[in-house]
Amino acid sequence: MSFIERCIELTSHHQTDNKLVWSARVKNASLTLYIPKWRVPEPWPGKITVFLTDDLSSWNGYTPLKIRQVLDSPSLAERKIIAPVFYTRSHTETFRLSFRLNF
Repeated sequence: MSFIERCIELTSHHQTDNKLVWSARVKNASLTLYIPKWRVPEPWPGKITVFLTDDLSSWNGYTPLKIRQVLDSPSLAERKIIAPVFYTRSHTETFRLSFRLNF
């Protein structure tokens, strides 16, 4: 399965004890993204932009941040999050995607 490259703007939806949640409608489907609070710079943005692509070649060498790095240097939370996803299964009229990342 291949994604068509596109940018999607998500709006702040709610928060859990440990995560911030943004969501958007993409065609007739809901896209919801949960990100650990420690990985988002403060003040928390009301909108975020997500770029979907199946070409990650330009991101070779990307190293995910660890919580200790961000706690020691909060400015690191400004770095982009790169999260490869893979198709899991069709579920009624939605797709299930799983993230392969450690933020």
